[in-house]
Amino acid sequence: MIRNIESRKYAGARRSGANDVPIASYGDAADRSGSPDSFDIAIAEIPAIEGVNNYLEVDNYYNDCDEFLQFTDQQSIQETVQTTAGQAVGMSADWAIAGDDHDESGCDEPEAGQKLISPDNSGWDGEEPGRGGMYDDSASLEVSAITSVRSAYILPRNPVTMNKLHFSSLGLHGRQNEIDLLRGCFDRFVTKLTQSDMPSSVSDSSGAKSSEVVLISGESGTGKTALAESIKERVASWEGTYITGKFDLKLRKPYFGIISLFRELCGEILELRRSNSDKYQELCHSITSDVGGEIVLLTNIVPVLEEAIDTPFVSGTIADQGNKEAKERLKYAFLQFFRVIIRYFPHLVIVLDDLQWTDALSIELLDAIINDRDISIMVIGIYRSNEVDEAHYVSKMIRDMHCAKKKRWDLTEVSIGNLDATICEEILVQLLCVQPCTETRRLAAICHQLTAGNAFHLIAYLAMLQERKLLVMLGNKPKRWTWDPDQIEGKTAVTSNVVELIKATISKQPKMMKDLLQLVACLGTSFEKDIAICAFPHMHDGTDSSQAGKIVDELLSLAVQESFLDRQGDSRFCWVHDSIQAAAMQQVSEAEMVAYKFKLGKVLIQSLEKEDVESSLFEIVDLLLHSDEECLEIEKSFLLDLCVKAAKKAVEFSSFESCVRYAEKGISLLSSDKWNTEREVSLELFSLVVEAHFSLANADKMKVYGDEVLQQSTLTELEKVRVHSCNISLVGGSMIHGQDALDMSISVLKRLGCKFPQNKLLQARIALSSLATTKLPTEKDIANLPIMNDPARKACMKIMINGATYSHHCNNVFAFIMLTTRAVQWTMKYGVDVYSAPAFAIFGMIKKLTSYIKGAKLADRGFQLLDICADGKNAESRVTYLSWFMVYPFSKPIHSTLKHLLRGYKVGMEVGDVESAMWNVSMYICNSIVAGKALKPLAVDCVAYIEQMRMLKQDYILHQSLPFAQGVLNMLGDAEDPLKLSGSAMVEDDYLAMIESSDARVMSFLH
Repeated sequence: MIRNIESRKYAGARRSGANDVPIASYGDAADRSGSPDSFDIAIAEIPAIEGVNNYLEVDNYYNDCDEFLQFTDQQSIQETVQTTAGQAVGMSADWAIAGDDHDESGCDEPEAGQKLISPDNSGWDGEEPGRGGMYDDSASLEVSAITSVRSAYILPRNPVTMNKLHFSSLGLHGRQNEIDLLRGCFDRFVTKLTQSDMPSSVSDSSGAKSSEVVLISGESGTGKTALAESIKERVASWEGTYITGKFDLKLRKPYFGIISLFRELCGEILELRRSNSDKYQELCHSITSDVGGEIVLLTNIVPVLEEAIDTPFVSGTIADQGNKEAKERLKYAFLQFFRVIIRYFPHLVIVLDDLQWTDALSIELLDAIINDRDISIMVIGIYRSNEVDEAHYVSKMIRDMHCAKKKRWDLTEVSIGNLDATICEEILVQLLCVQPCTETRRLAAICHQLTAGNAFHLIAYLAMLQERKLLVMLGNKPKRWTWDPDQIEGKTAVTSNVVELIKATISKQPKMMKDLLQLVACLGTSFEKDIAICAFPHMHDGTDSSQAGKIVDELLSLAVQESFLDRQGDSRFCWVHDSIQAAAMQQVSEAEMVAYKFKLGKVLIQSLEKEDVESSLFEIVDLLLHSDEECLEIEKSFLLDLCVKAAKKAVEFSSFESCVRYAEKGISLLSSDKWNTEREVSLELFSLVVEAHFSLANADKMKVYGDEVLQQSTLTELEKVRVHSCNISLVGGSMIHGQDALDMSISVLKRLGCKFPQNKLLQARIALSSLATTKLPTEKDIANLPIMNDPARKACMKIMINGATYSHHCNNVFAFIMLTTRAVQWTMKYGVDVYSAPAFAIFGMIKKLTSYIKGAKLADRGFQLLDICADGKNAESRVTYLSWFMVYPFSKPIHSTLKHLLRGYKVGMEVGDVESAMWNVSMYICNSIVAGKALKPLAVDCVAYIEQMRMLKQDYILHQSLPFAQGVLNMLGDAEDPLKLSGSAMVEDDYLAMIESSDARVMSFLH
């Protein structure tokens, strides 16, 4: 596949000048300038013609010339002609494939005996001869005085003749109130940006920026995306950036809409490189310094990002982490990237279309973006109201936004419906270039009745009337559109499904075109041309592989010309509207489509390069897993291997729902004797699904799969350890069950060969003995330690350190010492593990009770171990807060701890260890008070970090930190009674009631 991003001409929503002609579109689509995966029938305002004041005068202008108008201006054609709504459902008259029944006359002829009525009620007999074809130069007039419309890519010229409905002349009708509201939201966003640098009160968090959120809802085809696009000109006038992303019903790939958004963002970055190389290099440097090595996480998901950013990327695998940590690390990388982007692309407007098909991860990321104090952005979300119920991710997000106490954004909800009959008549009057009259009202009534006023349906219906010659242009001087209302009512019927209209149109296309459309419909809302070329010879009988590139190129160009498809660059295409994609897939029965998809999946596996199979893994596996019966045709072990790969890749994306889907599908393919005949793959699939259900908090489902693993006598305890770890973490997640989690940890350790007593007296004996015999190693001793490689011992190290945490929660001091000292002893005996450094830091906490110096030296050894361990960064945040709050303050100046705690916070967020990160800032607040930091900047920090704890749902740490934060605010006059902790951060009486409750008894010491 083509990997060079510039060769594809990735078309971001280029910032155009303020005088550019605005583009509007009916139906659910996104930016026509190259938005990935988000498309519609664009209806642009007609370009200005010198000497012509309005559209109705255009008709007279044409008739005075006695010729058909032919737009030839290249730029204008790109945006105003190529995306006509009539062509969007395949109704174009300039079809050029042999076998089509194209009317060479260039003029629609009525059926025999059909009576046609013009708007002035004069009749024709239907015998008016045509006036020349579309490419008849003698019957055309080139108009060069046309205002150009910017295009992000180049399309072949497609002249328009007057005997075709000019859908491109239409703007948005009946939406002026909504347009004004949306523009007002953008103006408010700009105002907030202007004011964001002004000083503000401490309680408002000085310097924090604010975002704007607009949610547009309505049924399919009502013009939601067209409404969003109505602000593009205003965004451009502020030198802003408008980019779009679109989710996909067929391909529930994690972050799918975000990925498509990034493709457009890559186009913007490349445009910056072309227009301002110095600023581009500055951007790349900022990404390198601010995002750092975490950029690899983003390029794994969005490979084109690596090609757009001129910075060295370090290849290699990312260290294994828990699912929760990996998820938070990826979120942090996204946020850091956006923090850099908004500095170079101010007034950034992002549009996420088809949110009804979004995934939980995308919603979480969107929530994190709009709540981030360092990101100011305008977000427009578009969703189908009839496909979003109360349990949907979008509904939950809206409820949470309404309930939020502190908001860094303004929320506006816009709901749009179908057009009424009056607006339908307005559209007809403009489209047919006539004055309102009885006949236009009757035609509008018919159209409204049959389409219910749905904009996309209306346009498809009018295009169908033209194709069936129920709406024709006749006459000599002047030429006029004519119709017979009785014929229209008699020959058309009510249909609520616009897909049926489009299916009828596609069914009339040549077989080769139908085959191509069916093929690419299975590839999603957007696809690479190379994949289509690779698969087409195998999916269309009789196609020579050597000629496939040329044939597919021609077919794709014609599909664009017919506006079935749209271009996103030289090698990427997308559907103009998802209704057209759905129609293309419904050309065959559901059973036939299942078999077709399976065949296509096998073809792609066999034909694509390994690199391309990996990048399209989700799409290919989805194609293959549609039919259980068909799976028997290929080697089952191969398909099981694909399920495992897809499930693991989903975990890399932190998409645990996708992981469950692929793993459970793989489990369904296993035999009844799987634990004997397919032992390894069964264990991997079951372990993956248990870990995914744990991450999703699906305790019941996790138990079902986990119990089956634990019941297998043929599996070793080490093979079961992943399930054991999930079970322990599930119980230990509730701090009031710390003793239960500790008991489970000791039990599992015993099974793994690391024995500890559960009797507290015996625990005390071992703890005191270990405390006396565990010596302080020298720096040289630590430096000479090998790396621990034994998987059983590594598993035990993890359980011991986590067990020490649970013992702390349940105030079991002796178990705390017993587990910690054993981990230290194992490090000195068996080598360095990622949990060795926390073990030494915790041991330093213990030792400092008898010697501050020894405690500090043990903490020093912990940091030394971080440098030795390859995955040491994953534990650095934890070691930092343990050492710089629990150990070093007893032997070092308190103010020296602050910068280290802030670094611990930063590292924790980078690697996804948000719990340790929040502990670092909580202890930073405490130490800042003791160190005498200036109150005003400290208050700003308190407000920011408290809000972040709340957003990250770190409730335990939040409640630990609230009294200190409110104390700082009290000293600045935030409370009416300075001796009572009641103000903007907390209310003392409510706080006391909370910590005295049974659910929070672990915090009772705060009383």
